Amino acid sequence: MHNKYDSYLIVLLASLSLGNIGGPLQMPRILAILFAPMVFTCIRIFRTNYIGYAVFFIGFTLYALCSLLWSPDKIRGIEEVIYYTVHFFLFFELLIFALKARNPVLSVSKGWLYAIAFTLVIAIWEIVTDNHLPISVQGSDLSMNTGEEIIKRQFASVTFGNYNSYVTFLCFSLPFVFYRIISIQKLNVRKLIDILVVLLASIVILFNASRGGLLCLCLMFAIYFITLPKNKNSFLIIVFVLAISVLALYYFGEDILRTIIARSVDGNLFQGSSRFIIWKVALQTFSDTLFLGTGVGGLRPWMTRFANGGINVPHNMLLEILVQFGLIISLVFIIFLIKLLMRAMNEHDSSIQKMLYISFISFPFASIINSTYLLSPWLYAFFASIIIFQDSRQSCRN
Repeated sequence: MHNKYDSYLIVLLASLSLGNIGGPLQMPRILAILFAPMVFTCIRIFRTNYIGYAVFFIGFTLYALCSLLWSPDKIRGIEEVIYYTVHFFLFFELLIFALKARNPVLSVSKGWLYAIAFTLVIAIWEIVTDNHLPISVQGSDLSMNTGEEIIKRQFASVTFGNYNSYVTFLCFSLPFVFYRIISIQKLNVRKLIDILVVLLASIVILFNASRGGLLCLCLMFAIYFITLPKNKNSFLIIVFVLAISVLALYYFGEDILRTIIARSVDGNLFQGSSRFIIWKVALQTFSDTLFLGTGVGGLRPWMTRFANGGINVPHNMLLEILVQFGLIISLVFIIFLIKLLMRAMNEHDSSIQKMLYISFISFPFASIINSTYLLSPWLYAFFASIIIFQDSRQSCRN
């Protein structure tokens, strides 16, 4: 059973699959704007449950506007303030719709499932044909060195512009599909489809050979199998997973192995020295701003002063917040994460708790895969979804 608010949740989350298509007018942003009036019509319900997030949004927006005074790129800063406002509305809309939905947890998990499934159709096409959408910054001519030969790089970036962005999206999305698998005790068609989606997404992550993505996968599967109950259904699940894995290795194993080997030789798969250099530059930038941050829109131009022609973005979500918005906003965000983690530890629903553990344990690695995070709509949808799972018992059944 579901109502129109369940449908709104599914549509908003499924729209994340369109990634960067549309540029400034990405589909999640358009939908967030269209649904915005509903935030104000439900303001009483929201004020009762989530007033703290509204206060943070107001404080964050005021600080961002004040930071335009010292931001080196004020035009870009104004654009980003608009993006942040739209993304926070997406965040609020998901929370409000969940309060009024009949089955918010199921609807949220279904929305993320659809988002992943839609992208997998394109991802498999990319890997098999070596063709890519025009939005991809990497082309079919991408190659890698295995140490013995030069091979063509097989990857999938789908609608997200580059393969690291797509891997990041998958790592933040997969815990909600794991919940669907964990919450169903019997092995049925729906559960088999959910498992298949997770396995196909895992194959794509292996092809993209992101070290952060590989670590996230290992942790997710480790938590899932460790907490798997010892019964007949669990045995059948393991058999199904092994069967799909054997088929995948038979058809793609050699290509995946060559890609990972090439990534380790040519791309420093098992070395993080380049990231430490980037993070050092980010901290130098933060210090240069007197701990106030570069200001909204000022991250790239300010980091460029210390990058010496190198990468001028942090490749780290927490550092991105710290360097751009300063110490106070960063501390508030860290407190927010700690509170979410503490609530996860006290969660009474074992299926939800396992999903939350999968999310939080993989989070540190997922948060260092991509170059930037704060302007991605799916990030706000991710945190809203975590809150919805933790607060599912408060939902109104209308």
